[in-house]
Amino acid sequence: MAFVAKTAVLLLLWGLLLFWTIEWLIFPTEPGMEYKAGAIKDTRSDFLDLNGPYYLMYTLPVFLFAILTLVYLELLRKYPEREQRTSELPKWSRFWAKISNAMWTQPILVGTPMGILTAADLALIAVVGFGFLWLFCNQLLPALDLVDHTQMRPGRERWMIKVGRVGTWTGRAWYLPMALLFFPISRASPILRLLNMPFEHAVRYHRWIGHLSLWVLLTHSITFSLHIYYTGGQVADGIFKWPRFGVSNLAGVISMIAGIVLWVTSLEVVRKRFFDVFYVTHHMYLLVFAFAAWHVGEFATYYFLGCVMLYFIDRFLRMIQSRDAVSVLSAQVLPSGVVRLRFPKSPSLSYKALGMIYINVPSVSRFEWHPFSTTSSSLENSNDMSICIKPLGGWTRSLLDSLNESEPSKNKSGGCPLPLKLFAEGPYGPERDYFLRYKTLVLVAGGVGITPYMAIIRDLLCRYRMGQEGIPENVELIWCVPKRADLATLMDVSPAQIFPDFAGSKLNIVIRAFVTREGGDGKDEGKAAGLAVGVPVGSEEVLFKAADQQPRREVAHIGQSNVWVAGDRRCDHGLHSRARRSAQRRGTAQQPQLGPVLP
Repeated sequence: MAFVAKTAVLLLLWGLLLFWTIEWLIFPTEPGMEYKAGAIKDTRSDFLDLNGPYYLMYTLPVFLFAILTLVYLELLRKYPEREQRTSELPKWSRFWAKISNAMWTQPILVGTPMGILTAADLALIAVVGFGFLWLFCNQLLPALDLVDHTQMRPGRERWMIKVGRVGTWTGRAWYLPMALLFFPISRASPILRLLNMPFEHAVRYHRWIGHLSLWVLLTHSITFSLHIYYTGGQVADGIFKWPRFGVSNLAGVISMIAGIVLWVTSLEVVRKRFFDVFYVTHHMYLLVFAFAAWHVGEFATYYFLGCVMLYFIDRFLRMIQSRDAVSVLSAQVLPSGVVRLRFPKSPSLSYKALGMIYINVPSVSRFEWHPFSTTSSSLENSNDMSICIKPLGGWTRSLLDSLNESEPSKNKSGGCPLPLKLFAEGPYGPERDYFLRYKTLVLVAGGVGITPYMAIIRDLLCRYRMGQEGIPENVELIWCVPKRADLATLMDVSPAQIFPDFAGSKLNIVIRAFVTREGGDGKDEGKAAGLAVGVPVGSEEVLFKAADQQPRREVAHIGQSNVWVAGDRRCDHGLHSRARRSAQRRGTAQQPQLGPVLP
């Protein structure tokens, strides 16, 4: 019964997606315009007036898709399917899984202005690019041809009219990127959860589509302003008119100015140095939308109202979640300089091992929200969750200063929780733990980037404690740190404490630690120092019982967990080859998506 319900909902989702796509494809065509005119006549009502078909064709399908997606995700939660290993799948399923995984993870282009691009990224760019060019060129090219065969009135030249036609269809093609702009940034979006796409991966699509939409907006504004100026006798008065009915050019000018300010302040060079400015000016999207609607009419809002409303709902839910301050149960500064924070959580809260949480500290910045990977697992029998923060930038160093000022010995409260005021959103993360489908995992981390892998190790230990089958049996962690003291980040992971029967289980954990800036005498750059290991992983004695003088390599067996420490080896030579050789030897499937979320 559950299978039938899931299949039915999936078919409805595909049907809605197909209907919405067809509506955009017929948008600039003559049959589409005739269809729209008939729909306006048939659906006219006192409530929606002439906007009924725009709502039914472009807005309602998005709402229905989101609702059905929530139903499907709830069915998956109540009737979960075991994550099968790749080796257990039929041949055609293995082939499809391999192709699908490669599309999302294997780089195709490197060093582009948009960063590293996978096949999935290129496919998205191609689809959006085709859709935009289809909307832009389908009616523009015939219109330009018509201008070439039309007799011009005295004082008007063909190029003036052509510029106006370009401005008209850039404005109409602008609806498509605006209809897609807000899907990637709804952090708890059911659509992103359906695609198993974490927010930190999807936000890059928002940037790309945002650049496209603002380029189109700027082109539309410039070309149409030139058309009005030259066809109006080289007088700019028409650009600043706001008539009671019809097109308001002044509203369009205001929308364009707001968009340009938002665009400039969102550039990386501004965003990183003046985040508060970026955050405040980014809310000018409200002005862009409002004045764009007043520019051409409220019917235009229905083209992109669906994604905007989903984003507003997401913002509203996030506001409710983060309106109350979160208690900080403990704050510990490790010898590595990493700050570990523990927050209370509801016992019913469940999150994935690769989840992340956004935190805001008003004493540091009222507007900045920073994401951090969780280092705990929701499967642990505890009512708290933890994150690790490495003070590297201005915000994280200010956070460390605030924690020092909140130390119990320095304030009147003198107890727990700490008086530091902090707000949190999340956790967010992938909908499915895709790493569970592999028998062997090879994890490569540098410095504080180990934090998401700490969550994976905890999660696996908890699953073994619960008796789950068909989950990874071998975990090999290759970790590079600049100094020996940085190894203290792992001191909180104690396999025997999380899973008492760890020594007798089939879970095998191998950790290879490379210290890259300290040799045997603490001065040799680029070499991996030795580390003598004699007690379980996570013990402070393990992390600080270092080799005395010269780099050496020792292996200590701790139940089924082996800690391999290599000495006298340059980390940048052979690290990837070691992982590749190990993967070939063990039949490992590497998963590049397991990268850390840096603060």
